[in-house]
Amino acid sequence: MDRKPYWFRLDNAAKIFPAVSDRELTSVFRISFHLKQPVKIGALQRALEKTYERFPYFNVHLKHGFFWHYLEQHNGIPQVEADIWPPMEAFQTKFVHDRLYRVRARGRQISLEMMHSVSDGGGGMQFLNSLFLTYLRELGYDIPTPKYFMDIDESPKAYEFEDSYKKYFQKGIPPNVPKNKAWALPFELKSKPRLSVIQAEISSNDVLEAAKSFNISVTEFLASVYTDALQQIHIQMREKGIKQKLGIIRMQIPVNLRRIFPSKSMRNFTLFALPEIDTRLGEYSFEEITQTVHHYMKLETYPKQIHRIISRNVGSEKLFYVRAIPLFIKDVVLAAKHKSYGNAQYSGVMTNLGQIKYPEEIARHIDAISCTPPPPNTRTKINCSIASFENKMIASFCNITDSTKLEQLFFKKLADFNIPVKMLSWDEVLTNKQDASHDDNL
Repeated sequence: MDRKPYWFRLDNAAKIFPAVSDRELTSVFRISFHLKQPVKIGALQRALEKTYERFPYFNVHLKHGFFWHYLEQHNGIPQVEADIWPPMEAFQTKFVHDRLYRVRARGRQISLEMMHSVSDGGGGMQFLNSLFLTYLRELGYDIPTPKYFMDIDESPKAYEFEDSYKKYFQKGIPPNVPKNKAWALPFELKSKPRLSVIQAEISSNDVLEAAKSFNISVTEFLASVYTDALQQIHIQMREKGIKQKLGIIRMQIPVNLRRIFPSKSMRNFTLFALPEIDTRLGEYSFEEITQTVHHYMKLETYPKQIHRIISRNVGSEKLFYVRAIPLFIKDVVLAAKHKSYGNAQYSGVMTNLGQIKYPEEIARHIDAISCTPPPPNTRTKINCSIASFENKMIASFCNITDSTKLEQLFFKKLADFNIPVKMLSWDEVLTNKQDASHDDNL
């Protein structure tokens, strides 16, 4: 591989994260493989050393130019880290320039934690796929590379570095109309450190059957359950005599644009659907919520509508006067705009990685897969991510408040559909109820 130092600009979606990230709002997400056997750290380290150079766009640290942040090659070999609390810690980007991902392990779990300035869940999954396949080979398993995996013996392709937002930007398209402010959860924030993680195992098959009963997708069904939980909290606050200034309850649902456009970029290529209900019109039945969410998702994932959103996001960064503003001013403006406008558009966030499938020779080593969202901002207060493998769906909530009312209502609604829910402790998730004792385990 060519070892000449390299650098490149942040993609359009990545530009906001350096401006808004701090020790708590880390912009770091996590994808975990929960295995059937304890992790062999020596084999995992060897696999990481063989894998990381195949993904040079991830092997970077954040640098600060005069006009823009940019990504620069990170020297040194990444090391597997012990998986200790807290998860999704911030990367050092100012005085110490950390590589913007880490691989952590403990008990029966391998986890990738990555800053969104580098990529999204789609890119992170590809890295973890290749790492895990290489790990199995280090354990002695002769497994061919599946066609949808990145082959670590191949050189990176130019399209993997692509900023697909710019590629699919079209001049002359009217930008998307801004949304008005949405209602926010009224819960009090915890004292620092605030983050807690609540995870539960759910039957994927039962969720699928429930979604089919409403003729909607699994993502739409889960977003409807989440919206219903938010509505119940809104109603309870009103019944207590607490005035609710805003009536729009709106979800933010990330959409992987690689499923809509023929992009093979390994960098960010995600936008958001924003389904909503307006409580000023009265209480919505669950069926009304499902149909509202369904039609919003269809409308907002239509390619022409996505082009409008790309037009707004990319068009602004192409303006000469924006490019000419020094970085320290850009960061202040972006952070203020994100807090007053970006965060204010939605009441809740839910990411669904979907049903993850592997060939049997890989799948038989995996018990479950989970995705933990970045810590939430102080307005939204709770984030949720979903991932499914075989019949195990793991729902992960990141919460910075003293209340678990939202999670309780979410799981109660699933129980109303006779969908089994098993709550998991963080230690149970990491170790799968067995602590490692072998010298080669962590």
